[in-house]
Amino acid sequence: MLTYFKYFILILVLPCAFSYSWYGETHMALTEQAVSKNNSAINNYFANHLDLSDGMNTKLMLDQMVLLGEDRLPEGQLEKRLKEIKSPAPLETTILDFFKLGGAIEDVPNPRAKHHFHDPYRNDGMENKTEHLEWANLFSGGTWVWYWGEESFDLRGASNLKRALDQEDRIWQADYLNYFTWPSTRTYFYKGLTEIEKNVRNHYLALSLLSLGHVLHLLEDMGVPAHTRNDFIYSHFRGPYLGGDGNLFEKWVERRVRKSGIPKSWISSQPKAFNKLTKYWDSDANLTNYLGDNQSPPDTWGLSEATCYQFLSDSTIFKANSGETKYYFPHPAYEHTDAHIAIPKGYKYRYVKGYGIDHLAKKMYIEKYSSYAGYYPPYIPSYEIDYTVSNDNAIYEDYANVTVPRTIAYTTGLANYFFRGKIEVYQTSCYGNPIELTVKNLSMNSDVEQALKGGEWELYWDDQDGNRAPVGGTIIYYEPDGTLWNSSSILEYDQTTKIEFWSVAPPEGKSVAQYVLVYKGAINDFNDPNTTDPDDNQAIAVASCTVDTSANCCTITNWETNEDYTLPDPNQITIKISDLTNCECGIVNVCTYVGPPAQYSDLNYHPAGFAELLNGEHTLTRTGCFHWYKEYEFHDSAPFSITRYGTQGCSGSSQFYNSGHIQIWVSYEHVTVNGQAGIGWKVEIEMDCGHPGRIFLASGLGNQAPTKTLDGCGKLTNTLGSCDEAYGYYWIHPCGSSGTVQLK
Repeated sequence: MLTYFKYFILILVLPCAFSYSWYGETHMALTEQAVSKNNSAINNYFANHLDLSDGMNTKLMLDQMVLLGEDRLPEGQLEKRLKEIKSPAPLETTILDFFKLGGAIEDVPNPRAKHHFHDPYRNDGMENKTEHLEWANLFSGGTWVWYWGEESFDLRGASNLKRALDQEDRIWQADYLNYFTWPSTRTYFYKGLTEIEKNVRNHYLALSLLSLGHVLHLLEDMGVPAHTRNDFIYSHFRGPYLGGDGNLFEKWVERRVRKSGIPKSWISSQPKAFNKLTKYWDSDANLTNYLGDNQSPPDTWGLSEATCYQFLSDSTIFKANSGETKYYFPHPAYEHTDAHIAIPKGYKYRYVKGYGIDHLAKKMYIEKYSSYAGYYPPYIPSYEIDYTVSNDNAIYEDYANVTVPRTIAYTTGLANYFFRGKIEVYQTSCYGNPIELTVKNLSMNSDVEQALKGGEWELYWDDQDGNRAPVGGTIIYYEPDGTLWNSSSILEYDQTTKIEFWSVAPPEGKSVAQYVLVYKGAINDFNDPNTTDPDDNQAIAVASCTVDTSANCCTITNWETNEDYTLPDPNQITIKISDLTNCECGIVNVCTYVGPPAQYSDLNYHPAGFAELLNGEHTLTRTGCFHWYKEYEFHDSAPFSITRYGTQGCSGSSQFYNSGHIQIWVSYEHVTVNGQAGIGWKVEIEMDCGHPGRIFLASGLGNQAPTKTLDGCGKLTNTLGSCDEAYGYYWIHPCGSSGTVQLK
């Protein structure tokens, strides 16, 4: 009867025994620091890239009733868990609050905590069952997992990291499905940008923030020593009384946070930035080697590795469990510590310091009793069994002063990593079609510049009511060099590219309020743009802009200042060439394109100006306000002309011309032009490879002979369909001259 009574009481206290890791208020405070206060770029992200002017204070509505039934999460996975912390859904609150709520309910209900451990030394989750079978049997009798059926807490769990990545062993799915992973967060966020109805997008956006809060919670737990050293039973459950009191270090931190928030000394100033998602947890560092006296873990380690290496937990002190046990860790090691004495409140305590921590552990007895009656010689404690890290403010203070700022730095870095994709989009075309948008890559991972690599672009338009739809028709996405965007394309940081599309014709009663551009794909470090994070290859960047379709809106980018220039007349551009030296003239190539977008890939450009321009002002004219293509070079020029030879009827023989670095042969013969046989002239030009340049050759009178150009060196042949005069220019480049070109 007595035995039954003891077990009955034990099962009653189980739900409260391990409560929250870092506890609820601490998790919410850590998350708030990460997303809103600690050099976080996230507030600006919402204000500038999602057009939510209030940033983190913007309110969103989380309401699954706006979704179809099959799209809703199970009630037990969302509404019931929110209700448990007195935040019932539907729930309207701020962006910041959704982050914090996600950080809180990752621990609700308590059995989720079994998946909050990651041992970087063994790359494993919690495993306390094998070596504590008696406790496991006791736990297996509990049926208090209150809405996932009759599954019990069996002292084993998935790796915290694998849980975040949605890569946990499927055996854990027997308990429940995890709807709040990094990949699911990406999915919710994408839906929050692309769903048709505004209220549905707002729901998914709120859900994505709640889900990211769950993931941040998992990383935050890696700042708790017991969570990285497979220490659940002794560090969370077997406390000072039967049934436990949770993790005493976490509880001490929670009291400090509840009293006055996170102290300034615990706040980090610099977020961590890694190029792989997993590195925030675990970088596969060698945890066996000793780094040196009082050396802290390097910044290249993951948070779990730094915590595991530098701190102790209740049942993993100084190799107390050696051999094959899962509670053995090579560091901290007793031989790398130094003893020192402290006298708080008149009692003499012996501490050890090392690994950058002054109060790493403490002897479990008071020094003045070391020669207590019955011990002769004085009792010499064993470092394997007589040291503790519990119930000591000096230890807790030293641990918190290191691990809390580090945890904030890593968590901030992870939040910034999620929102690292940033673009700017603005109109650079004139009225009419096609519309051209310029896209600028502003992506940053904390302070590390990022490149967009080969992802997919999607263009949407919003009506006046905020409903969103894809832009139909042909949309051309370019690389920076003007070729078509593809899976190998790269848009470097601060680099621009173009998008062209036909304007939307909205249904009756609707109008286009704005266009929204979404990028989805790889976003990589600028210094290694071809290396993609395999666990985050669907990163997202988004921006919106309005389009002015009124007349005379033409702009051109001034290639000297990289600033937009508004053309006074959309059909003309005036160019001024000055300070020209060493070359006879400047060659300016200014083109405009016409026709539907389908022709762009064929480079169907119609020259507006393609001319030899001397010093002075020159006005070039085009038809239609589309877009100016421009390039200019300074060259030596060698104009030449070829006049027909002979009398009327084009009789005569071939002629040879030598013009500088080109040789020209002209022959009178029977030729075929555009499938028509006749009598005409055949012109062959050979360019000296020692002085390569460009040849522009055309017929002077007839329209049958096509214009041809030759770049570099070699031969060019053109056939004139009549006895026309052939003319052209030969430009030698480069000539190393200087000069300036300005828009007027």
